[in-house]
Amino acid sequence: MGKRYLMQNYAQLPLVIARREGVRVWDDQGKCYLDFVGGIAVNSVGHCHPRVVAAIRQQSEQLIHCSNLYWFEPPVVLARELAALSGLDRVFFCNSGA
Repeated sequence: MGKRYLMQNYAQLPLVIARREGVRVWDDQGKCYLDFVGGIAVNSVGHCHPRVVAAIRQQSEQLIHCSNLYWFEPPVVLARELAALSGLDRVFFCNSGA
């Protein structure tokens, strides 16, 4: 069904992921795989860790997304922590290296 409704902009593996947890994923046949990627891009945090799920749930009850044209607290707090850890003055959030 995916090939009928989704644009095929790169070769996909013949694998249907049905469930994810931690560093493991299961296909629709129940076979377990180790996920050496842990997600992609901004989601590289593994799968369904309780603290990540709780943080997403908590934030989604307040605000799902906000343009960088406006200030809101979570990215400012994260930027402060990253600056302190890195020794840099500021950080820049983006979704690719391009």
